[in-house]
Amino acid sequence: MKKIIRRIIEWRNAFDKRLCRHLESLSPKARLITVLVMFSLFAVGCLVMLGTAIHDFGKGKVQMQMEHIERLELPSDKQPVIHYDYGTEQPDCETEAGMMPTENLAAYEVE
Repeated sequence: MKKIIRRIIEWRNAFDKRLCRHLESLSPKARLITVLVMFSLFAVGCLVMLGTAIHDFGKGKVQMQMEHIERLELPSDKQPVIHYDYGTEQPDCETEAGMMPTENLAAYEVE
């Protein structure tokens, strides 16, 4: 894997050197034109991608359907949340089995 990465880095560096030599040989006006042409091609490509994405939005084989988000069930104060400790080697301080003792359940009940 390291050999592949090293080879890619070498190719990139060689390409950078050739590009720099080529651009340095150009006049300032030619450099400006080159940069503007490259930027305009990039901008046109971005606009085409954006246009096709907006134009084709919602055009699928299946019609889009509305689905409502179901209500999330949150734990209430009436039912204590028991956190189980899986795979750790530290014992729970409250009990030996890692669960809450039954005499402490009354403290969580709401009148």
